[in-house]
Amino acid sequence: MVYKEVYSKEEAKDLLLEGVNELANTVLLTMGPNGKTVIITNDDREPYASKDGVSVAKEILFNHPVKNYAATLIKQAAKKTVEEAGDGTTTATCLAQAFINKGYELMKEGISYNDIKEALEQLEKDVLVSLKKASKKLTKKDIINVATIAANNDKQIGSIIKKAYEHSNVIRVEESDNSEDILDTVDGMELDGSYFSQAFINNAKKQAIEYDKCKFIIVEGKLETLDPIVKELKGAQEYPIIVMADHIHDEVISLMKRNYNSGALAIGFIKSPSFAQYRKDIVSDIISYTKASPLLNSSVYVAEIDGIFADKNKFILTKKNPNRDKIVDLKESIKSEISNHSKKLIQNRIDNLEGTLSIIKVGGGSEVEMKERKDRIDDAVLAVKSAMEEGIVEGGGVALLRNIIYLNEDLKSKLYFCLSKPYKTISKNDNSFILDESERKRDLMKEGIIDPHKVTRCAFQNAISVAKTFLSIEAVVLTPELW
Repeated sequence: MVYKEVYSKEEAKDLLLEGVNELANTVLLTMGPNGKTVIITNDDREPYASKDGVSVAKEILFNHPVKNYAATLIKQAAKKTVEEAGDGTTTATCLAQAFINKGYELMKEGISYNDIKEALEQLEKDVLVSLKKASKKLTKKDIINVATIAANNDKQIGSIIKKAYEHSNVIRVEESDNSEDILDTVDGMELDGSYFSQAFINNAKKQAIEYDKCKFIIVEGKLETLDPIVKELKGAQEYPIIVMADHIHDEVISLMKRNYNSGALAIGFIKSPSFAQYRKDIVSDIISYTKASPLLNSSVYVAEIDGIFADKNKFILTKKNPNRDKIVDLKESIKSEISNHSKKLIQNRIDNLEGTLSIIKVGGGSEVEMKERKDRIDDAVLAVKSAMEEGIVEGGGVALLRNIIYLNEDLKSKLYFCLSKPYKTISKNDNSFILDESERKRDLMKEGIIDPHKVTRCAFQNAISVAKTFLSIEAVVLTPELW
């Protein structure tokens, strides 16, 4: 027989509230432009410093199962926020804590859960309308402010992200071997893949195949013989020839080596990126991007491209006027996807088809510093992306603070005051950011104190959702041996 342990209403709520507050109070130390650093350990028990709220929350586990359940629910609100908006996890945690504590307080006063739930849902509708009305379109000059604030007021990070977005709306963040941050910009489609043989390398310094104008032959599948492409290889060679395939037979490589070494052909062979169905999708995207034309009776396509770079890790295709028609269809298809993994793959395809890329390589004096800075740069890049999608609102929690307009004693008014929690937390972490009554009319947008509307909206909605779940709990039943 499996024995269950039952926690009654009051006992369960006290433990749940302890879990919420202990987790939230730790996460909230990181909140705002001048948030503090928290030392946490990863799965390998290696300590590192982080100002990223979701990273801190992820590592918090409690010995008591009920407290741990509370932590799990709060983490879900934070996780959903970062999945939807890329940032705002700490704001979601902050608001959830405020709504849950106020809800429990009201229930102790005799107010029913259904009344509180109804008030929360009405509050959600009102605030969403107000936020949308207050939002403004992101301008290029606002990018540095959004990025700087999201990176805990790090102006250096804000500056490099601004430069990255000046080149492309597609930003990739990677770890670097250097102590300094480096920004690399790419014109073209950058893909995972490599050359088949070092014998065709023509850039010894970079250990790469690199040409400007060239003929690009795309083989869907394997190239076992030269028959499918022999017509493209015959005659006078106007441009270097690059062949891409899933696999190329050794005999084909050997034959082409002799022609390459004799100077008869300038040629190179690269592997199709990825694998399985995703490889087929990417190859289809490459055909679209390069405007390649099919050869008769074969799965071979030919295009002219403006440049190719291929080393042992990646290759870059450059086309001055790429075909972007496919992007519209992919953006529509991503809306109907349920799987986050599938959404990510489709988004990668969209990014590739855009034809430009900025890569921020994050440096640091140590691995610990580099990882902490990478967390913040990731947040800042995604914050800018969210701001591009839905615009910006006043930052520092003030966009939510402005919604506290009910001064009577009804239930909704009492819940409205929870909206001040993010502003109060940021002010506590940064004493210089305090608005007194005479300063409430300040236009923070003009001062560059801004947040993405999407981040604020998602954090608020997910906090409301988790609060309603918490407040509905009347008992907890657990299996002790599972803990």
